Amino acid sequence: MLLFALLVAPACASAFTFSDGTYGECATSEGIAREREHPADDRSAPHGYIGFTHHEPGTGWTIDWNLLLLSSAPDVEHDFVFFHECAHARTGTLDELEANCVGLVDMRAAGRAGRDVEAKLAAYHRRQGYLGEPYGISRAYWAKTVACANRRR
Repeated sequence: MLLFALLVAPACASAFTFSDGTYGECATSEGIAREREHPADDRSAPHGYIGFTHHEPGTGWTIDWNLLLLSSAPDVEHDFVFFHECAHARTGTLDELEANCVGLVDMRAAGRAGRDVEAKLAAYHRRQGYLGEPYGISRAYWAKTVACANRRR
């Protein structure tokens, strides 16, 4: 029975794979955040979210990845969402705009953002429309993200 549980449990990843094939880890004050990858048929996958970050007592921060949604995101969004989810863990914030802001600051610091990447992210967010609460209209949400990140330069 234990072997079966291990086979159906979400895979734990030690590092995130960026769209260019390189890897990154989410370093927090408690150590490296754990990552779990959930395939499309996994009912425990974060429903409706590419990623979901939460704190697990005793083990620290964990990022659960919905591999179906992650793999279908454009490359720039695929990479940005890592920084967004990691920002939740690094800062402990539950606020989505704050995670976006810190995520963009961190993405810039890692050399993975810049004019071209951010233009593609802006175009992606222009197409998204209404994202539901607490996000609102994606275009405005992204504009707030950029404004916040620019204030933190």
